[in-house]
Amino acid sequence: MCARMFALALLGTLVLPIMAYSHCHNDRQYENPATIKGGDYWPDSHKNDEDDIEIDYKVNQNKTGMPDLGAASQSASAHWSSIPFQGRRVDFKFTYKGRATVPHPDVDNEDDLNLVAWDSLDGPSSAPAECHLYISNNEIEEFDILLNYYYDWTHHADRYQNPTKYCTLDVLTHEFGHGAGLDDVYYEPGGSDREKWCVDYRYYTMNGTSAGGEHFRTTLACEDKYAMYDKY
Repeated sequence: MCARMFALALLGTLVLPIMAYSHCHNDRQYENPATIKGGDYWPDSHKNDEDDIEIDYKVNQNKTGMPDLGAASQSASAHWSSIPFQGRRVDFKFTYKGRATVPHPDVDNEDDLNLVAWDSLDGPSSAPAECHLYISNNEIEEFDILLNYYYDWTHHADRYQNPTKYCTLDVLTHEFGHGAGLDDVYYEPGGSDREKWCVDYRYYTMNGTSAGGEHFRTTLACEDKYAMYDKY
């Protein structure tokens, strides 16, 4: 079946790095803003024997001069797997299935392979990363997470030695949220929907703006967790 393809990008900005904090709310209106939930989802056909929706993915071979994506992808995807929330576990998980050897021109193709890879995207002026979803009738059929090798990147362990570079773990955690079907969060202070947002909206993992040196996305905010709870 031919699927629609959507690209969800983590956009770069010039804002300064910020420290993370988060708190949970009892009022559900703060925990389910529509822009974080998203309308697309993985269908029940992906359920395993434990009744979890289990999504397999592979990581492409390394690119010379770029940090390796293997360990970072596994750590990032684990944040979205079997999430504990309000006394239950979200029935969703990502499963790493090893390395892939997809030639660079083909990393962003509809090929029944969920892939994490380095890519040129649209060059140095485009987003630092994108998650391309192939969708049919709101059901996700495939994702490709692509990191832009024109940007400056660092391993998470080396983040303090490279304070202005993009952290592979931080960005991949955000992109795996897209891989699960969540949308970006964009909010302008004083906007008409202000009452739907808590004061720490900027620290959501699914906040769609980014800057080099940020390291808060690996800690899911309650709103990120609730979006997965509500979806799966």
